Amino acid sequence: SLLKKLQKGDWPIDLRMDLHGKTSEEARIATSAFMYRALSEQARVVSIIHGQGYGSASGHAVLKQNVRNWLVQNNEVLAFCSAPATAGGHGAVLVLLHHKNKEAL
Repeated sequence: SLLKKLQKGDWPIDLRMDLHGKTSEEARIATSAFMYRALSEQARVVSIIHGQGYGSASGHAVLKQNVRNWLVQNNEVLAFCSAPATAGGHGAVLVLLHHKNKEAL
């Protein structure tokens, strides 16, 4: 039910980050810093805009897959999914973070 709420965009997005134009390494560093910031600010839902790969040399969504791999490795990530069309669609991911205040669920 948490994932369905996230997919529908039922929670407000607390923070956003755009990775357009970044190399994979720049994106990894930026994502790590962003997640640290999100956790320190006790954000519940964040959006990471990675694009759809149209600007990449290979024409593939390299950052999209990388971001998902990084999120899987983060213990503070409860769930993530592609954003609804109104919040970036397949070019962005919504991330639900563990929250100290469980009654918000």
